[in-house]
Amino acid sequence: MAEASFNLNYTQEKLGEDVLTAITLPNNVNAANATTIRAQLNEIIESNKTHIALGLSDVKFMDSMGLSVLISSLRACRTLEKRLGLIGMSKQVQLLFSITGMESVFEIYSSLEDFKTSLQ
Repeated sequence: MAEASFNLNYTQEKLGEDVLTAITLPNNVNAANATTIRAQLNEIIESNKTHIALGLSDVKFMDSMGLSVLISSLRACRTLEKRLGLIGMSKQVQLLFSITGMESVFEIYSSLEDFKTSLQ
């Protein structure tokens, strides 16, 4: 299967002494694009060393490879002593997190504003 080619969209915002990078994930986060997404997320995390908000509201499908990308990103943020928040999960992604028990591992927020508030 050929790896999907795209670039993740992200914005940055200064929050006091810290910076928050908000990244929007694509409709599908799965084996077909996991390597690309993982590489781009790792690059963003390593080069910016900021808190990360991953927007999941557009994600309609995520498989185990997609979940592994999120776990990898969480580890990278924790290594840098930064936080990673998952924002606006769809029902399908919520179900995956519930089944796998990942809702207790990740910080999950209904909105970007809620995550920003938690950082202050």
